[in-house]
Amino acid sequence: VSTQSTGTSALIRMHRTPIHRCASSVQTALLSRRTIGRFDPSKPVDPGVVRQAVEAAVMAPNHHKTEPWRIVQLGSGSRDALADLICEHITRSKGDEEAGQRKARRWREVPGWLVFLCGGQQINETQTHMASGELRLNLTQLEDYASVCCAVHNAALSLHGNGLGAKWSTGAVTRAMPFRELVGAREDELVVGTLMFGYQRGSKALPVPIKRKGMDDVFTVMP
Repeated sequence: VSTQSTGTSALIRMHRTPIHRCASSVQTALLSRRTIGRFDPSKPVDPGVVRQAVEAAVMAPNHHKTEPWRIVQLGSGSRDALADLICEHITRSKGDEEAGQRKARRWREVPGWLVFLCGGQQINETQTHMASGELRLNLTQLEDYASVCCAVHNAALSLHGNGLGAKWSTGAVTRAMPFRELVGAREDELVVGTLMFGYQRGSKALPVPIKRKGMDDVFTVMP
């Protein structure tokens, strides 16, 4: 059975599910998801789970129907190349080779990596050479970027629903040409970020959420 037909069958079954049951499980996933940054390198991730995460990602809302996303999964070789990049970046920017090597070792132990790209963008040195500066986006580009951000979160929720943890990263190393070349970013593609994922290391409970603003601080009901 093809992946496409399997996915279609799953969507048909989902559409036959009472909406209150779907909503209940989604609410639970939203409230229980946490950023997880420590993974068990001895537990590989089923490729089917990754494909489910990507399938969830591309169901993100997209106002202009441009479907601007492209998602790249790193293999072991490209993961190690990324670890070398972060080691070089930390060594150069902080003057601390040992810290760079420590970070590289941790990144080599991450079981899975997804890189999220957004097409149709105007790329400048802010995204290619870690330069300071302003990003110039027209309305469609801004909304497309927002759509890919939603796609990242969809993927993280899907992984969470399958018992995995994930961490969304937008570190400076992703805004450099060596990284763009590593993942094959096109001239008009903005790197929205990376999503590292895997099974959480150890048997600890989910982290307590960081303090959030109260409902009264963020929610206004107009008359």
